[in-house]
Amino acid sequence: MMQEKNSKQKKLLPFLKDKSTIERELFKNRLNEKKLLSSIESALSQKKGSPFVIPKRGQPVIALMSGGIDTTVVIGMLIEFFGLRVYPLIIDRQLPHSRKIKAVCKDLSDYFKNKYPTHFHQPFTISQKMPHQKFSLLYRFENTILFDQQREGIPLQPALYAYLAVQYGKYLRATQNVYPQTIFGGWLPENSEWYRYESLSSLRSTMLQIATMEHDFSWQFTSLAIEKELGLYLSKAQLVAIGHTLGIPLEKTWTCYKGKRHQCGTCPPCWTRQQAFKLAGVVDETIYKEGFNLKNKFNDGREFLRDVKRNFIKK
Repeated sequence: MMQEKNSKQKKLLPFLKDKSTIERELFKNRLNEKKLLSSIESALSQKKGSPFVIPKRGQPVIALMSGGIDTTVVIGMLIEFFGLRVYPLIIDRQLPHSRKIKAVCKDLSDYFKNKYPTHFHQPFTISQKMPHQKFSLLYRFENTILFDQQREGIPLQPALYAYLAVQYGKYLRATQNVYPQTIFGGWLPENSEWYRYESLSSLRSTMLQIATMEHDFSWQFTSLAIEKELGLYLSKAQLVAIGHTLGIPLEKTWTCYKGKRHQCGTCPPCWTRQQAFKLAGVVDETIYKEGFNLKNKFNDGREFLRDVKRNFIKK
């Protein structure tokens, strides 16, 4: 058993970084203000010895599940590398493509359940419109690109997810006598270049708020992909590489804004998806609408952004 554990963790070694390297990359992002992050992490460390402590093997955790590459690979990593029992939480925001996401999550859940029958549990779905239907005007601005490289997004979105996950944890304790208190998301370092609230500083502040409000510092909220206490600071391309190594059917994940039969290949998420496969050196088996190919459409990222500005911003 120990040899099997060591063999699995060796697959992760090429992706690990030392803390000083991570911090150099981390603080290049102006949203991760060093003094602020250090203050938050100091408060967490005083209570439990470290800003984040990975639960012991066999312990239950909650993992947000969206059907996308990032959360899908995170779930695989939690089980394969850390031996954790995963209770997935799907938050259905009732978007135009929600029906497609539900179908994708079902396919992925079937895959995980067959592969990890004791460690992957039946996903729990919460329908929660974000933004609230009375603020539906905000949905129009969710992906408005600001030219400081930020999109407006949904105000406080990761925190809203975290609060629902805390309630789910308490529900599991009441109904199944299981009490997961660590919540994982799939946010990446580059995410905060798009959404300001997906920085490590933001996630740490949410964790501190939950622990303070619950008066229980066993509660943890993080993104596995940027958990520097574990030596992780992973790009989307690196997640694709890990997912490929683990044999996860990445072509079954869904990234596209549209809920059509195939992913369009032309929206910003589809573009970043294709770039990630290319950088990872992994064949992208995703079927895109009309055989769309990124290489034929855009020569580089600058051309892509010009196209976005031309076709989305001006409308």
